[in-house]
Amino acid sequence: MTIIGSTKKKLLEAIGKEPSHGYELSERVGISKSSAYDHLADLCEDGFIKFEKRGRRKVYELTSKGGKLLEALE
Repeated sequence: MTIIGSTKKKLLEAIGKEPSHGYELSERVGISKSSAYDHLADLCEDGFIKFEKRGRRKVYELTSKGGKLLEALE
C-alpha cells in the first residue's frame, strides 16, 4: 500500500527543509511547473501543507499533519 507517491514525498521533504514557492520547488524536485502546482494543490487539499501569499507568490510550508506524515515515512 502506498500512502503517498514519490513525487509528493519529494515535495514534502523539500518544503520541510525550507518553505518555498512552486517554481522553486519544481526546480528542486525536477518536475514541470504544472505538475508541481497540481501536486501542491493536492497536498494543500489533504492538509499536509499550507501557503502564505508573499507578493504575487504562494510560499508553501508544512502543516503539523504534513510533518507527522514525513516522520512516518522515514
